Amino acid sequence: MKASDRNWGIAGFNNAIIIDYLNKIIEYSDEQLIFYTKGKSRRRYFSNAFILLAVLGFSFSLILPILKGPSDEICIFNQIVNYYSIGYLSLALASVALLLDRLFGHSMAWMRFTSVKMQLDKIIAEFNGKWIQLLQSIDVQNPTLEQKNELMTILLAFDTTIRETIITETESWKTLFSEQLQSFNSKVNEELNLSREQLKTNKEEIKKNIKQKNDEENKKNQRGALLIEFEKEQKAKVTISLKGASLTKTLALDESNYSCSFDNLKLGRYLLTMTTLDTDKTKTIEKFVSIKEDEIVEIKHDFRNKKEN
Repeated sequence: MKASDRNWGIAGFNNAIIIDYLNKIIEYSDEQLIFYTKGKSRRRYFSNAFILLAVLGFSFSLILPILKGPSDEICIFNQIVNYYSIGYLSLALASVALLLDRLFGHSMAWMRFTSVKMQLDKIIAEFNGKWIQLLQSIDVQNPTLEQKNELMTILLAFDTTIRETIITETESWKTLFSEQLQSFNSKVNEELNLSREQLKTNKEEIKKNIKQKNDEENKKNQRGALLIEFEKEQKAKVTISLKGASLTKTLALDESNYSCSFDNLKLGRYLLTMTTLDTDKTKTIEKFVSIKEDEIVEIKHDFRNKKEN
């Protein structure tokens, strides 16, 4: 009940100063009572909405993975969506709802506004009773100075109590909001620092991968050479084949050649096959050769006595 709805027994009271002071207190009390009554309803609405959204989000995040497997999908707005993705999205929405409720203090404000409204109702009822009780013992048409002072004392206590209640609640809200904001900022800074560290780690990993890839590319682009010298019968012909690293190359040498070379070879292991044909006799030698960076590998072979260097 508003203060203005109560009977203050001021009919016939002829002291304008006291009546004006009482009306000002009643007007202020009604304003605060209306504010906290409406605020309580508004905060209750937001609190219930956020809590309901959080409960539904958590429920979906728990139920969907159980009902469906990781590979199950549904179509939403012509888009294929995985059930697990919906579950994670529901969990994220629930977390955001609780975060907003906690940051802006809707649930806490609902309880605070309810408590303050009950206090205001109690204060108004208490001082209304004291005021009526005192009026019964005085002559409202011609009160004495002492009686006027008693009335002013009650009004002053009424006014002060109302305002102290509002100030206490406001300070409580200020402290709570500051704590929530500080906690939120701390969490944000913590996440930012974690993100910075993760970003730093990712950058280092990317640089490492790029360097490794460049090294591999450089290694692919590195080349070597193979020089082959041999001794043979004067009229013998030699065929030399080199296989490896996506390369197959064969050189047919006549009797006047006693050496050959392979240039611009990729690094790696090759199979070298050397065959000599002397009239009706054929000799074949096979060996593996490793081509290294910026190096000319030299192979020497004597087909006459099979000595090799």
